[in-house]
Amino acid sequence: MAFLNPGPLAPTPQTPTPTFIFIDMAMRIPDPAKFCAVLAEMHRNSLGRSPEGKYGFHVTTYQGNMPQNIGWTDTWEEYYVRGLKDFIKQEQAV
Repeated sequence: MAFLNPGPLAPTPQTPTPTFIFIDMAMRIPDPAKFCAVLAEMHRNSLGRSPEGKYGFHVTTYQGNMPQNIGWTDTWEEYYVRGLKDFIKQEQAV
């Protein structure tokens, strides 16, 4: 597993930077405990990099062709639940 961080999308330190995890799953499925530990570390390391310490992003992103509801929230839980509810709502509309 490796973190992929392309760096800032704009030349200012305040610009949010997307970070991705590359997992080569061609030969195996990652150990769940190790995967979750790396994912948790990624989120801990991203704290304080967003405006006012919030979770989310300032532009719409997509999962395939479906927009994700990822605007700013105060907590990770609020961000996750809102995104999941929005995803389910979009799936049910299809």
